[in-house]
Amino acid sequence: MRFLRTLKRYRNKILAITFVLAGLGFFLADIVCSIIYGFTPDILTIISWVIEGGVLSYLLFTNVRNDSNAYQAVGMWIFLFFLSEIRTVIYSPYSVISLFSSKASLTPLATTLVVFQPVLAIGTLGLGVYLYILVRKYMFGLTSRFARVRLIAILYTVVSFASYAAQIGLLSAMGLSLSIVDFFPGLCKLCSDISVIFTLERLRRI
Repeated sequence: MRFLRTLKRYRNKILAITFVLAGLGFFLADIVCSIIYGFTPDILTIISWVIEGGVLSYLLFTNVRNDSNAYQAVGMWIFLFFLSEIRTVIYSPYSVISLFSSKASLTPLATTLVVFQPVLAIGTLGLGVYLYILVRKYMFGLTSRFARVRLIAILYTVVSFASYAAQIGLLSAMGLSLSIVDFFPGLCKLCSDISVIFTLERLRRI
């Protein structure tokens, strides 16, 4: 019974730590498998790995310590993937801009996904910006409406994962062969986003 009471009392902390550990696991697995499969990272990729790994580690550290600096870790995570979504929408070789400008022959499914995926990515951008603003306002006591923060965090997680799933679907529709490594970044993002939700629950003011 004591264990169950402890579990109930600290469930948000436990779930936040569990999911960020899973995110870190998928992040490291992605790096290791990519190198094993022959990928040679350039300096920008290495810097990206260091930044992403550092933010995830900071999120883990602040949750383990029950530190309110977890607000900063959440904001850093959201901002990091705000930049990532911009790059995906504009510079990805499978973005709507790239594919239509190259006049590639697309199947009906690929055509649908090449239009639908950027819409989801833009939705992730919008929700990410809004969530970042809400988290900052809640952190500084400028708003007490935690229900809205929770709702936007959940929507952000769902739309972000849908955007990644559409991107994977597009790669498959284009006839590219996918390996398990291709799923690691999305699983890392999903687990880390869920960790953010429980981190915010842990930081909620009664």
